[in-house]
Amino acid sequence: MMRLRKDVDELMDRIIRFTTMGKCGDALVMVNLEQEAYAVQGLDQWNFPGEMKAFLDENIKALEFAWRKKGLIPDDSIPALYPRYGIAEHSAFVGGEVGFGQETSWHHPFLADYKDISKLELREDNLWLRLVIDGLAYYKEQGEGIFAVKQRGAMAPLDLANALRGNDIFLDMYESPEELHKLLTFCTEACEWYISRQKHVVGDFYGGSISGTDVWMAGDAVGHLSEDASVMCSSDFYADFGKPYTMRLVERYDSAFMHLHTAGTQAFSEILDLEKLHYFELAPDPKQPSGIEVYKAHLELFGNRIVKLFVTFDEIKENIDFLKRAKTVLVCDAGSVEEAQAITAYVRRELPVQ
Repeated sequence: MMRLRKDVDELMDRIIRFTTMGKCGDALVMVNLEQEAYAVQGLDQWNFPGEMKAFLDENIKALEFAWRKKGLIPDDSIPALYPRYGIAEHSAFVGGEVGFGQETSWHHPFLADYKDISKLELREDNLWLRLVIDGLAYYKEQGEGIFAVKQRGAMAPLDLANALRGNDIFLDMYESPEELHKLLTFCTEACEWYISRQKHVVGDFYGGSISGTDVWMAGDAVGHLSEDASVMCSSDFYADFGKPYTMRLVERYDSAFMHLHTAGTQAFSEILDLEKLHYFELAPDPKQPSGIEVYKAHLELFGNRIVKLFVTFDEIKENIDFLKRAKTVLVCDAGSVEEAQAITAYVRRELPVQ
């Protein structure tokens, strides 16, 4: 039992049945309740690493504040936290400088020339590795009996190379392919190194773990991974520079969760060919079809794998016949507790977990 979710055993029984035995037409639902939030000061206002614990404590307070009302909704959300310092921690663990804005961080590309590849290091004392791993350990200690700890996740190798090299990486595909392949080999090992340290701290949660996108995964799984760079290259280039290295990374696990963008459908046939990818998220992009429309157009590629979609209540109702042919985690916003309860009840009735 968790203080924030007293029915966690019942919740996890449903989630495990959905994940391991669920069939097409089954769905989980997570409702984001629009409500006043606990104000945590912007990332650029903190002094890391000295104020790490104070920052993490504020995020615990924010979670507890949100669940005062969120706890009234019997959906499939698991109260869980990971240490998030923006996005830079996904690449700065190999070196380089980080900048902060109010809501995120960025890692300045620092591999200006392949001659500088020796600057890339995997060090246990790296500031950004320690902020993630020590942060996970702190949440593990503080969350006992209150909330779960989820994986922070990682970039897939091509995304990590993109972060280190900047967008010159897309010229490298033409001009310096051999050097790029050497960098991607390093990035694959670096991703596995970063992930293994996370997983060691996070440990087991009901026979699996929670991805960085809040979806529970069975067994020795990893998530979430990102393939954002695939949006900006052709399917052929992804097949050469992305797919082999992601395959090498995920083959070490039972399964993996992949974050995709609706603007990158040209590479879907290659990405979805990777057998260890069992869980997906379709993140919406401006001026692109909605996630559910992209999913409908590529249903044959996704097969019976689990797909997380961001949808409105109207989209759920308008596409209910299609959703009965799919296996989905539906994320929906609600303006009130009553609306959130109605959304949950509708999904439970129309798309029940058997």
